[in-house]
Amino acid sequence: MNKKLLKFSFANLIVFLIVLLTVNAAAINNPSLNPNSISLYHDGKQQITGQFTNSNSWCNVGCQYYTSESGLWTSLGNVETGQTKPFQFQVSAPSVGSGTKTVSVKINCQYGGGLCSYPQENWNGQITIAYNPSPEESQATQKQTTANSEINNAKSLISEATSIVNSAQEKIREASNLGADIGSTQLSLNSANTAVQNANNYLSSAQTAYSDGSSNINSKNWNVASSNFDTAISKANQAQSSATTAKSNADSAKAQTTSIIEEWNRLKTAAQNKISDANSAIDTAKQRIQVGESVIYNATILGLDTVQAKAQIATAGTKVDSATAYYQEASSMFKAATNKESFEGAKSKAQSAIDIAKEAEQLATSAYSSLAATLAVAGESSKAILNANSEVSQINEIMTKLDYIIISTEKYGVNLADTKNVATSSKTTIDSAEDLLSQAKNRQASGSFNEAVGLANKARDEAAKSMNRLDTISHTISLSAQKALDDAFEKSKSKIAEAESEVGSAASTYGATATLIVSAQNSLADAKKSLEEVKSHTDKVKTASGLSDLVKELDAAFKAVDETNKKITDSINDAKSAKLGLVKKVAGVGAAAAGAAGGGFLYYRWRKKKKGEKSKEKEHAGKKIKHDKEEKEHKEKKSKKILSLFSKIKCPECGHKIKKNQKFCPQCGKKVGD
Repeated sequence: MNKKLLKFSFANLIVFLIVLLTVNAAAINNPSLNPNSISLYHDGKQQITGQFTNSNSWCNVGCQYYTSESGLWTSLGNVETGQTKPFQFQVSAPSVGSGTKTVSVKINCQYGGGLCSYPQENWNGQITIAYNPSPEESQATQKQTTANSEINNAKSLISEATSIVNSAQEKIREASNLGADIGSTQLSLNSANTAVQNANNYLSSAQTAYSDGSSNINSKNWNVASSNFDTAISKANQAQSSATTAKSNADSAKAQTTSIIEEWNRLKTAAQNKISDANSAIDTAKQRIQVGESVIYNATILGLDTVQAKAQIATAGTKVDSATAYYQEASSMFKAATNKESFEGAKSKAQSAIDIAKEAEQLATSAYSSLAATLAVAGESSKAILNANSEVSQINEIMTKLDYIIISTEKYGVNLADTKNVATSSKTTIDSAEDLLSQAKNRQASGSFNEAVGLANKARDEAAKSMNRLDTISHTISLSAQKALDDAFEKSKSKIAEAESEVGSAASTYGATATLIVSAQNSLADAKKSLEEVKSHTDKVKTASGLSDLVKELDAAFKAVDETNKKITDSINDAKSAKLGLVKKVAGVGAAAAGAAGGGFLYYRWRKKKKGEKSKEKEHAGKKIKHDKEEKEHKEKKSKKILSLFSKIKCPECGHKIKKNQKFCPQCGKKVGD
């Protein structure tokens, strides 16, 4: 290569490098954002201006910019060499809170073709935004917080006041139920209720204002919202004040009522205790009177002088009546008490009852004390007489039942000759015991206590001898009576079957009297029930322990037998009487029958009988009714005669019931027989 050519090539290379360096100059030069740091209130907005210069002297570039605020790329068009390109965009502050916000900004430029085919250029920048609420918003939100706090405080105070008011109301109700005067406390409670009502009204106004303020905050009407919250705070404070007043009044009402109840209970307890003491005093006096009456009764049996003691007991009884009247007055005043004076009155009446009851107690004690001393001297004879009297009374009761049992047993063909002999012998012994007992009482009355003891013991021994003699044949009596009861049971069953047949016949008869059939059926049902009692008592006879228990069950069993037979007879008689109205038997199609209640039929006769035949039947029916009536009256007279054997008379001296064959009254010893 020659020097000339080499010189040309080197010069071209220099030019090419210069051009190349010029083309590669930055297309984005001196980029800026104005301002790049700002302060805004909530939701505040501001325009930002950006610019850059295309410093490439050879190449134009196509550019665009991007902000994180919009999230979009915006075209800036073609930027020529040496041209400064401005652009604008808007940034904003958040709606709430305080702090900083960063908005990023990007610029992107791309070259054309040829010598300008170079990589794209990018630039990144940012804007810092400091944001806070405005003074008006801060004031509104601060007042909102204060208003909310005051409203909550008001709610809490109202709740407390309401609770205390309810508690006071319960106390007042308790006092009212007791009957106490609650006038003053009710006034305090009424004031408390009024204050609670006012507090709730104020609270409602505060909540309404608070709600309006919140709406205005949402609408960014800060000044109006502040005014609303001022109203809410004021009303909430008024609600708190009223609630505090309500609490104070309710506390006062509760304290007053509690004091009233405590005083009421103290007075009530004192009056109640006094009334209880009066009741106890009256009971004690009554017990003393009962003791006195018992001592007088025993002394009377012994023939002692009881005139003064009876007079004292009578006076004591009168005093007890007076004490009881005071006690009842005290009780009535106590129940109707509404104030202190009522309780004091009840206490006073109760005290009067106590005083009079104690006087009655002293009189009664005095009445029996002197007699008791005399009775103590005659104690042995009294005890012996009372014991003998109990023995004789017991054996008399057994003998009365035994007589009936023997008669009932022999009706069924059971031979009780030995039993009757023992019973007769026992009666003689009992008569002797009664005579001895009467003599013992006479000796006691005359003051011969030792003789009275001897005679009473003999009377007791005679009664015991009679009891022992009967005990020896109790097994024989049991077996014999069971045999009779078994026979009676079977016969009654047979009679019941007969009665059932008779009742059935009456029920199937035209013209039978329905009411008599019903009566017959009822009597038959009663007979069956009585027969079950016969069986029950017979079973108890087999397990009876002791003569007294045996005689008791036998007596009940035979009475059940008699009742069964009586009901069977009534049933049969009623059934037969029912059939006396017979006009026509059921035969073929001669009659159409309809059932009647309890038996008998209504019937329709297809033919009429002759008047003569009808008259004869009526006459026959009348005679039959008359015959049955006479037979029934005869049986009733016979039954009364049998029962009269066991009837008792009364002692003319003391009125005690005694048997006809007794010579002396077992109660007072008076001779009543020949």
